[in-house]
Parts: sequence; C-alpha cells; structure tokens
Amino acid sequence: MKLQILLPLIFSIISTVNSGAITSEDNIFEQVFADPQMKPLRNIFEYGWLILNQLEFCLFPKEQTWNYSYFHQFLRQYGLNQENLDDALDTVKLQEKPLVKFQEPRIPRKTHRVWITHSLNPTECHDSVKNPQLFEEILNTNRVLDQSASINSGKWEHYLWTNDKSAIPKTVKWFEQNGIKVRELRELPSYDLIFDRMIEEYSVGKFAAAADVARMIIMNDEGGLYLDIDSYFASFDDDWLYYFDSIFWKDRLRFDSLVLFNYQFLSKPNHPVSQEYLKLFKISYTNPEHLKKCYIKTKGITLWETGPFIFTIAFILGAQKNGNRDFVMFPQNTNEDQVYSFYDTKSQPIDLKFHGYSIGLGSWIDDYADTLIFGFE
Repeated sequence: MKLQILLPLIFSIISTVNSGAITSEDNIFEQVFADPQMKPLRNIFEYGWLILNQLEFCLFPKEQTWNYSYFHQFLRQYGLNQENLDDALDTVKLQEKPLVKFQEPRIPRKTHRVWITHSLNPTECHDSVKNPQLFEEILNTNRVLDQSASINSGKWEHYLWTNDKSAIPKTVKWFEQNGIKVRELRELPSYDLIFDRMIEEYSVGKFAAAADVARMIIMNDEGGLYLDIDSYFASFDDDWLYYFDSIFWKDRLRFDSLVLFNYQFLSKPNHPVSQEYLKLFKISYTNPEHLKKCYIKTKGITLWETGPFIFTIAFILGAQKNGNRDFVMFPQNTNEDQVYSFYDTKSQPIDLKFHGYSIGLGSWIDDYADTLIFGFE
C-alpha cells in the first residue's frame, strides 16, 4: 500500500519538474496535486507530510507552509478563522461607514525606514542595495509627501532607524545629507532587553525578521508612515491623515487568501494593532516551543514569525478598537493613482487618492537553502 502511494507521488513530482511547470516561485505541493490522478491522495499525503515535520523530520518545510491548510491551522492557533479574516479586511465595508474629519492629523507626519546590520560585521545600505535609482525614489517619496502636506500647511519629518549608527558611517552620511535623520532603536521607550536581544540575534542571517519587529516598535512609539527601503509613494492625499487612525495594505496570496503586507502602513502612536503585534511576538520569541525546528530553519518562516501573517493576526485582534477608524487599501493597479470613495456624515462624497508601490527586494527569500533542509537535525 505504501508503495502504491509513494511511487505515483515520486513519478508525478519528477514528471512535473521535467515538464518545466515548476519555477522558483511555485509551490511544489500545489503543482503535484493539480494532477487529477493525485487529488484523491492529497489529504493522505498532506497529513503524513505535516506529521513528519511536526516530528522534526524535515521534508520541504517551507513548501508546506505555503498551502491553504497550514494557513488555516495558523489562524486557529489564535482562535480565528477565514470568516474573521475576510470580515476584518473587507475594504468595501470599511468604505461604507461615514467619515469624520478631525481638526488635526490623527497620524503624525513622520516617515520611518529601517536598516539593521550586525555591529561586528556591518553592511552599509548602499553596498547591499546597489541600484542608485532606488535611493532617488526614497527622496522623491519624501518630496511627494512634503508637497501633499503643504496643502494643509504641514511638513513631514523623515527618519532612518538602525541598531548601531557607528557601524554604518556611509549610510548615516548619505541619509542625513538628504534630510533624513538617522536614529538608533535604543532611543525608543518600548525597546527593552527582550527586543535588544532579538535584534542582536536576528542581525546574523535574519535581517528581514529583525526589521519586521523593529518597525512595529517604532510605529508603536512614534506613529507615522513606515516604508521599507524598497517601498515608495508617487502620490498621496494629505487628508488621509485627518480621517483615519491607521491605514494598511492587503494583497492576495497564491493560495487565494488575502493578508496584510507590512512593507508600508500608517498608524498613530500606541495603536492597538502595534501593541497586539508586539505582545504576540514576545510570546512567540520567549516561548518558542510551538515553533517546530523544521519551520524555524527556513528563511520562509519570516512571513509567519514576524512578517505579514502575524501582522495580519495583530490587525484582526486590534483594529477598530477604542473608537479607532482603521482602513485597509486594496490597490488594483500600482502603475497609477488609486482613488477611494467615501461619504461624510452629511452624505457628501469624499475621494482620497494614493499611488504607491514596492520593488520587493526579498531579503527574507532563500528558496534554494530552504529546499535543501531534509531529515532529522
């Protein structure tokens, strides 16, 4: 019986690979079971595969996390389901509630970017991000924001945050020469010993995970607009800041579920979403027993441990609390302005525009190394 299951599976995998159907961006599991002959075996294989990784015999652990079943298990871990997710991220429903414009911005005019490096073996930002056009895009984003703020007689402050300014003198010089103040994470009130230990640990090989957590500490204490180094704005309506307490972006995954992406978002300080995130991360980091070694070994675990998935959980648990008005964008086109239509309490139309995009350098991705993880440790 085992051979009857195993041989067709191996043959199907080989056939699929040889056909060229699998690329570096595909999920092998989904490709194999796209074959009608393999579909009846899917549940058997899926549970067997899950058991192997749970018992810490590693078999394509990253690939396993990129399927619908694993995602739903992740939601259930926090007492949530697909309905909770769909309801929280329902952009149309969020647009139907009348808007109230405040006299002052709810979200401060501050931009934050993060560059984490190891103090003993540092990497300058320009040595890692080699395309000079990307740095020009950072400056253009700041100009776009400052121009939009001038309509309301406002101006933005721009910051780069790092764990050690002395380790990256060239980076500090370029940013500060271009009007972007460089600050250290230890300046933040919420930056405690646990976060300091995490940054030191993650600054060796897990830069993206360290940056994920750092941005949430920053946004919790400072508020404003967080942007990855490779995320930019081409247009922005300053009035967004007067109507909302936070603004997030969602997108669709390969297994057809929406999640929030954390490469850019706006929030007021001490927002329940950032507080929920930091609480969830501390629990996971200080009590990692539920994180199995097979998954921890992969670079792909960043998405779940510190990135979009845990970020989405924090949003579901923290959004629309304490009278906050939180919004989720779903841009259909990153090549032009997106206009979101609302109404005020007198049924007068309000249109707010936005145009932003992310290059997606993907510092957390190493599919080759993740694929090589096999067997017991």
